[in-house]
Amino acid sequence: NAEYMGLSRVFTEATLQPRGLRHAAIRAYWQLLNFVYMPLTLVALLYFKCNTTQDGVSVMAADPTQKCYDKVWYGVLFLAIIFAALYALGIPIAITALLRYKIRSPKFTELKFLMRYGFLVGRYTRPQYLYEVKIMATKLGVVASIVFLSQNDYIQVGGAMWVLVVSLVHIG
Repeated sequence: NAEYMGLSRVFTEATLQPRGLRHAAIRAYWQLLNFVYMPLTLVALLYFKCNTTQDGVSVMAADPTQKCYDKVWYGVLFLAIIFAALYALGIPIAITALLRYKIRSPKFTELKFLMRYGFLVGRYTRPQYLYEVKIMATKLGVVASIVFLSQNDYIQVGGAMWVLVVSLVHIG
């Protein structure tokens, strides 16, 4: 069977050939990006989370020694927006582009696609191969509710729960 011959090639290619090792390293990188998406996005967005002290001064939640909305804060704001967008939006867009490109490639059989990108698509049927990106959008919603909603923990938790309920309803 030609499909199983491709499977044996995938295994030997991944373990013996430099090209296969390069592909394995690239897949590991994509898997790592998926794994660290939520904490990286949280760290990138925390620059925008400011708390007001009892004195009425706005300080960064991540570093209360740094004031918000002053000259230094605004000086770094452009870079913070760029990196927050790169992490929060760039990673899901890049994963979407990768999966769409690979699934449409005539070189990829279904089995080869699953062998290479199963960590992203293995739990879903073929029509839902982008479902992991939807999960990343849910993670972004949870992080955004924690960062951008009020300082009140109950409101943040309520926002995160709302995001999760909407995500659950979307599944059903």
